[in-house]
Amino acid sequence: MNKEIVCQNIPKYTIEPNAISQGIYNMGSYAQKLIAMAMSLISIDKKQYSVKFRTADFFNTMGLEARRQGSETKTCIKAAVEECLNSHIRIKMPNGSWMRYSWFTDCGFYEATGKDCGHIIKMNFNPKLGSAIREFKKSFTKIDIKSIVKLQSKYAIRYLKLAVSYAEFAGKDGNPPGQWYFEMTLKEIRMLFGVEEKLYPRTGDFRTSVIDKPLAELNAAEVGLQIEPVYIRDGRYLIGVRFNCRWAKQKAELPVN
Repeated sequence: MNKEIVCQNIPKYTIEPNAISQGIYNMGSYAQKLIAMAMSLISIDKKQYSVKFRTADFFNTMGLEARRQGSETKTCIKAAVEECLNSHIRIKMPNGSWMRYSWFTDCGFYEATGKDCGHIIKMNFNPKLGSAIREFKKSFTKIDIKSIVKLQSKYAIRYLKLAVSYAEFAGKDGNPPGQWYFEMTLKEIRMLFGVEEKLYPRTGDFRTSVIDKPLAELNAAEVGLQIEPVYIRDGRYLIGVRFNCRWAKQKAELPVN
């Protein structure tokens, strides 16, 4: 009988700061907005990762109009909660390997009574992501949470989070005050954003749909951050992008109804 092989001395790592922003995942814009709302409620001082909030609070915090809180939107929220529960994130470890985590241990969407009447969303983050969640919250306070609702493209939201995760380099290493950059190959963008090879197989289509349009949306939304792409070529082949980032004046907040 073959004995079970057990691996010994598997290294244990603390998840690096900004691991959430720089991890690999593919998630729709509504689900990302739900996660942003949930993270905004996490305490950076306590190791507790369970949050609960009313759908009405979600709409108010995100600055969404009351008339959009109908049955169609409720269906979208329920689908987004399901997506959050079934989504995973891959995070790079210091030794170069990758670890795959579920975002949440459990999520719920239910109707409550009494003082909490209405629909309630409950989300329990995976505690193994705890340190990264707290770091994400601390770094993301530089951007108002209502900025996220101004973005409809899931790629635009990812660029916003990525840029903020590198903002510590603003004004350092030769960068002008309030400015910084980060570089990625097209393969890295495709990997981090979870864009399958069969989707946008032509480089021109990939550039238009995954880079140009999302960044144009982000810059037009005036969320307090501007990103300008500089394309890197090897001969006539496009191989990567340098993203030049700078803090900018934020557009007035959306009205809360």
